[in-house]
Amino acid sequence: MKPRTSTIVSESPAEVFREMVGEALARQRVRASEPTAFYLVHLLTEFVHTRRLFPADAPGSPTLVELQAEALGSAPSARLTAFRRMGDFALFVAGFFADSLSRSLVDVDYYAAMGGGAYANASRLSMSLGSREIFDELSSRFVHFMDVISEVGERSQIAAGSLRGNQGLLRLYETFLRTGSERAWRKLREAGVMPVEGIDTRFRQ
Repeated sequence: MKPRTSTIVSESPAEVFREMVGEALARQRVRASEPTAFYLVHLLTEFVHTRRLFPADAPGSPTLVELQAEALGSAPSARLTAFRRMGDFALFVAGFFADSLSRSLVDVDYYAAMGGGAYANASRLSMSLGSREIFDELSSRFVHFMDVISEVGERSQIAAGSLRGNQGLLRLYETFLRTGSERAWRKLREAGVMPVEGIDTRFRQ
């Protein structure tokens, strides 16, 4: 039986990601409407298929500030697409490359705030009720969906970094303290680490 990584880099990864996203949502007990779950699958498929798997600090990759400036400076007809792109980028990087963010000037909580805000703007600009509902869900529960993307990244063995060892536990703990991630909390408990109570829950919904 071939490993999942062989399937993920094939020409048709959508089915694999659909299964993995569904399993991650169920395992983490994250509620998501069917359209939003499909959106996550599409996002993962697009980024992998177009070879856009890169850490946030890779040469040539955009920054969130640059994407935000692009969105704010866009013509009204293009602003929705620009904010959606910003939200997608923030969600993908925060999920797949959380470890890489520790080596940059910003961290995962910044991506959660900027990505959630981008999706909120996309919702406000959308003319479609269905799209507005998806963007509202992605905005209000960004950290939950970030956790789902992170689990898919771990299972697909594409994400940069590792959750093994003390360094991985430290990154998990930092993520928990900064964002209130339910998934980070559970993985810390599974590793025998008792997270402190009373954290900042700005991004928990």
